[in-house]
Amino acid sequence: MADESLATKSTEEVMLAASDPVAHEIEQTAANTGLEAMTKIRKLAIVRKYFMYMGLYHSSLVRSMV
Repeated sequence: MADESLATKSTEEVMLAASDPVAHEIEQTAANTGLEAMTKIRKLAIVRKYFMYMGLYHSSLVRSMV
């Protein structure tokens, strides 16, 4: 079991093997990583929506000028 990598162990096994402060730190790091990824995805969606609306607005202005 000593040669078994962390990737092959379940989350519960890793948490049980670690001391409480270390387990909490691992859990907190995983949660923060997930939140950072979710925040980046939301920002990209907002920027994409903004540029899409600005493109539609611009094209409607151009059409109204013709």
